[in-house]
Amino acid sequence: MDFSQFRNRDITRIIEDAATISRDIGLREIEPVAMLVALNQHYTDELARYFNLCGIECNEFYSEVFNTIDLYPHSNQQQRALKLSTATVNALYIALEIERNIGEMSFPNSAIVTGLLMAPGPLKQLADRSGISSSMMQEIVTTSPESVYYDSVNERFVTGDRRNDLSQSHVVTEAYPDGPLNGGLESESYNIANPVGLIDEKNQIDEFILASLKMRDRGVNAKLECDMMLIGPTGTGKSYLAEHFTHKLHDAGLINRREPVVIDAVNWNVVEEKLGETLENIADGVLIVDNAQKLVSENDANNIGSLDSLFSAMSFMDRRPIVILVGLPGGMDEFISKNPSVASKFEYIFHLKEYSAEELAKICEATLMQKFNENLDEPCRLRLTNIFKHLLRNKPSNWAGAHSAVRKADNIFMAFNMHGNQRISLEDIAGVEERDVTIEEVLAKLDNFVGVDNIREELRQMTSEIECDRERFGGQPSIRSHFVFTGNPGTGKTTVARIFADALKALKVLPSGHLIEADRSKLVSGYVGQTAIQTNELIDQALGGVLFIDEAYTLVSDINSGSGFGKEAVDTLLKRLEDDRGKFVCIVAGYTKEMHDFLQSNPGMQSRFNKVIEFNDYTGPELAEIFRRIVANNRFALSDDAAGNIENFFKGLYAGRSRNFGNAREVRNIFDEAKKRQSRRLATMRNQGNYSPDMAFTLTREDIEGEESLRPMTIEDVMSEMDRDFIGMESVKAAVRNLATTISANMRRSMAGVGDNNKLGVHLLLTGNPGTGKTTVARTLGKVFRTIKLLPTDKVIEADKNAMVGQYVGSTPQKVNDLVDRAMGGILFIDEAYTLSEDSSSSNSFGKEAIETLMKRMEDDRGKFVCIMAGYRDLMEEFVRVNPGIDSRISHRIHIEDYSADELTKIYLRMAETQQMSMEVDAVETLKRAIVNMVTVKTKDFGNARDVRKLLDKTLERQSVRIQALPDSISPCELSLIKAEDIPVEVHQEIDERQCILKLDALVGLNGVKREIRNIAQYLKLEKMRAEALGKRFVGLRDHYLFLGNPGTGKTTVARILGEIFLSLGISKNTRFIETDRAGLVAGYVGQTASQTNRVIDSAMGGILFIDEAYILSQGFNDSFGQEAIDTLLKRMEDDRGKFVCIAAGYSHEMQQFITSNSGLQSRFNKVIHFEDYSEEELVEIFKRKILSDGLTIAANAEYEMKNMVSTIFGRRNANFGNAREINNLFQRVKEQQSNRLYQLMANGITPSNNDLLTLEQTDFLCDKL
Repeated sequence: MDFSQFRNRDITRIIEDAATISRDIGLREIEPVAMLVALNQHYTDELARYFNLCGIECNEFYSEVFNTIDLYPHSNQQQRALKLSTATVNALYIALEIERNIGEMSFPNSAIVTGLLMAPGPLKQLADRSGISSSMMQEIVTTSPESVYYDSVNERFVTGDRRNDLSQSHVVTEAYPDGPLNGGLESESYNIANPVGLIDEKNQIDEFILASLKMRDRGVNAKLECDMMLIGPTGTGKSYLAEHFTHKLHDAGLINRREPVVIDAVNWNVVEEKLGETLENIADGVLIVDNAQKLVSENDANNIGSLDSLFSAMSFMDRRPIVILVGLPGGMDEFISKNPSVASKFEYIFHLKEYSAEELAKICEATLMQKFNENLDEPCRLRLTNIFKHLLRNKPSNWAGAHSAVRKADNIFMAFNMHGNQRISLEDIAGVEERDVTIEEVLAKLDNFVGVDNIREELRQMTSEIECDRERFGGQPSIRSHFVFTGNPGTGKTTVARIFADALKALKVLPSGHLIEADRSKLVSGYVGQTAIQTNELIDQALGGVLFIDEAYTLVSDINSGSGFGKEAVDTLLKRLEDDRGKFVCIVAGYTKEMHDFLQSNPGMQSRFNKVIEFNDYTGPELAEIFRRIVANNRFALSDDAAGNIENFFKGLYAGRSRNFGNAREVRNIFDEAKKRQSRRLATMRNQGNYSPDMAFTLTREDIEGEESLRPMTIEDVMSEMDRDFIGMESVKAAVRNLATTISANMRRSMAGVGDNNKLGVHLLLTGNPGTGKTTVARTLGKVFRTIKLLPTDKVIEADKNAMVGQYVGSTPQKVNDLVDRAMGGILFIDEAYTLSEDSSSSNSFGKEAIETLMKRMEDDRGKFVCIMAGYRDLMEEFVRVNPGIDSRISHRIHIEDYSADELTKIYLRMAETQQMSMEVDAVETLKRAIVNMVTVKTKDFGNARDVRKLLDKTLERQSVRIQALPDSISPCELSLIKAEDIPVEVHQEIDERQCILKLDALVGLNGVKREIRNIAQYLKLEKMRAEALGKRFVGLRDHYLFLGNPGTGKTTVARILGEIFLSLGISKNTRFIETDRAGLVAGYVGQTASQTNRVIDSAMGGILFIDEAYILSQGFNDSFGQEAIDTLLKRMEDDRGKFVCIAAGYSHEMQQFITSNSGLQSRFNKVIHFEDYSEEELVEIFKRKILSDGLTIAANAEYEMKNMVSTIFGRRNANFGNAREINNLFQRVKEQQSNRLYQLMANGITPSNNDLLTLEQTDFLCDKL
């Protein structure tokens, strides 16, 4: 339908003509028939096409239309009507469409007006004349279908049902001259003289008025404290009761204004601006706020709500005017519960019940009498009552209580006129009557439902049991069971409850089989003692039928809050279930887990509710079938492409469903969204001139799935993105491709009915150091999984321990489940997952609770989402080792290696380019050196790209300092240029290999050691040259060394020289030398040694870790701390091989025992250098070098004594001889003796000369202490 043709049409004239026709026959509104007679014969063909699209028989339609023309006596009006423009045709078509979508063909005014709203130009003129803005009219029509009327007398639109009394708006009009806000009560007053029901409420009103009059007669000038809340479903008489109360107060002389001022929630923001002025103007009357639930539904005591200004005014205005809030139960009941202080301002809070079928029939009959002066005979009255019984049991989507009864009266009168009978007969009352049905007919209803096999079987079993009881015991069987319906929304629980009620009536177990629907709001009151009354009243209504309580678990949600109202409802319900067993059946419904907890909340619950029926989620094919039926029921069709792919689409929806999946509701939402997409698509086609009317009821695949989903990526597209965006990571790219290939093959096997379906459930372990792109890889995997249709979406929900672990008992599972629910159909990415097990030894291990909850969801929802757990490789391997349940659920592992220096350089350059920075050639070379240094000394916590980001940040800081000193005239290019001096790089002193060897040769003795060191240097030098000749990367240092020998044999000195040799050969990047022992590696508390050892190793990266007396680390089987240090050292020696050199030193015998005690030590320390004890001559040489190094000399006669002293020490040596250390000690004692000798000279008044101070004499070596 091309709605654009409505523009610039004379819609005003069309409505005015129809209004004239209506007025001529005494009607006060535009009746549907008045619009129908305005059709022009010239447009028959066009109208027929529209009718065919709507499924309406054209000839029958015209017959009824032109039979109706005879009702109108003024032929000139008929002819005027028959000469109207094609816009009428279009307006009628829209009305037909609106009514078709809500299941009726009665053409009420709302449909006509809604259709005419598509013509904003001419309609605005008429709306402006009525004082109603087009936007307001649109809002009113949308929210309340029967609220806009055309007043043919005054030739204007009015809102509400009291359209024959427009004087009520005068008060508000005075305060708001721009336009009236008052137009009667929206969708409530059904406009009959003597409304049915409301007896208790009216009695209470009468009692209040009587009491007030008595007080006035006694001379008591008391305030009228009678503010009121009227709460109930649509069409329960709320507005009538509000007006009735107002009129009663006025007629009794208690207020001066007879008509209330009515303000709808839609207009409250306008009213609130002048609230004080408005309240002053109507102080002697009544203010009614209609649709108040829209203003309070989300308000609680801690928030400022839309009506707070009114509640405040109620206090300072001395209860004038009287305030009546009118609203629907949901929002109003919640408001009362959350705001007891505000609710206490209202003396009367009435909860109005829905009308019974008998009451609705009386309302309909009273409307016929008042509006059309027609009544019903007894057969018609009985038929009408049965029709309402059926409607109450099978409420249509547009059910509106008493309003529906009024509409029914209009339909009856129209049919009566068309049939031309003398009085209303049975044929004038259309509708399906409630009748007794057989159990076979009830069971046959289930055959039309999708995916309810288990429920169908349960109902057949129940039927069989009841029939058997009837045969065994005779008489009238009874049912002693109450039921629990568990499952997600949209699985048909409410619908099946109605069928259960029908079945129990058909089996004559329940007399009426009616269904009373309830939830917490209908059972629980906000006042102490009222909940039991409210619950009992609801149960009384259900007697003889079924009480269906949806979301019953919410009744126990306040157990811990202390309010106890929900518990009061449960206690009342349980008592009635026992006392009235057999008189009614109760069905409680809700989510599976929550209903399980509900049954556990009270020991009497499980014994009362002894039947549990699970409503499973619809499968993909079942969802597709539901969609097809919705499409067909709405007279739409699917394109070939859409029909061919619809099942695959819903399979994907099913695979990605959350724990609270909406099932059929989701399908309905998809259909509604598809219609919106179709409208947008057709609008574009109209503008392009490619539209034809037959397209209006065809949904394409694009409409259903969305345009984006029809342009899916291929796996090659994803891999191309990886190649473009990922630097390096070749092993990861290969792993991702292999993973996609494997999963795709498994899916193909599964679809072919072969293979293991469990292999379709994918969870991954993603390991790597910080900054290696784990999160980015996870996002790429999301695209891969969506591309191969493993998952319906590529969303990634990121989490860590803080997001998963709660702060109090019971909160952790909720947090984990919420995260998994959000990740359904996508990926849950848990970074540093190993931290979840860090508190596993504590008494309140919330982390362990998170792991257990996660494992259950990984298994229960396998295939519905993918969990990727990420972290350091060693920690993640340990994590899965200590949590075997996680290990068994992990299907794939991917490890991301650290970036190489070249790759990090490229990453740096890309980051700099992103910030629009350029680099000099020299700067690039400096950058390479800086990054090589970073990589050389990196630890296991190396940040990879993160550290490169830090390097760039430091570079830009230095560059900023440099350019700040430059003149203002520098070019923009200079401002964005990075120079070599801007890049922070550690500069090492150049060391010559020959100098290192000369330093080694200068050592006393150690000929064997010197030979080993030269061999090592020569081998490494040639290996590096061979690698360069082959164009390969030199692997660097791969060996660790044992230095075996007694103390004082030069092990530490040689180790330092070895480090310098490595640097001179270009094998290492620094001369870092970290010397430690047991005390430096072992901590005093459990669990701390590993951390301390790792810190020491990290400090040695790029250099040498020298562990003196390493054998002390192993002090027997009871030395757990030392063993922990050894284990940590061995792992790092392997993991970081080539990044540092470890030299373990100590006595030869002890070190041999130390090495043989652990096979790991033997394999790691693959080079052994023995340091022999010095000879006597070498020790003498060492002593001489000590003298020279201290700037001293030795007297000629003292040298003999010195050699004799060294010989004596050498002769007394044992297995632990200290070698050079002994010489050091001896030298120190000789110097002390010299000091004593010289001090004696000074005591005798002789000042030592410089020669005396710097010369060691013979006597310095002869002291007994030496």
